[in-house]
Amino acid sequence: MDFSWQLPGYSRGNIPPGSSLVLERWRDTHSGKRYLRVYFQAQSLDDLRRLQTPDSQHPLLRQEWHQAGLPDHRRRDAVPVPGGADGAWP
Repeated sequence: MDFSWQLPGYSRGNIPPGSSLVLERWRDTHSGKRYLRVYFQAQSLDDLRRLQTPDSQHPLLRQEWHQAGLPDHRRRDAVPVPGGADGAWP
């Protein structure tokens, strides 16, 4: 996938305590097409130092993975994934 991240305040590829690599599986209920959304998230260094619980005032930092070659209007969307009608993923 060639996914690398750099969140504000961290060096590239750093994995802070409590961070997560999130993979969301989506399916369009009308077309049956399947999509995958991938992002890395973590608390800011300041929030970690203050033991701040993530909330709307202190959201997690996030960087999404985007598949190279997708048109600009698709970059904010999940990435299409081939799969059979039975739900099998490659």
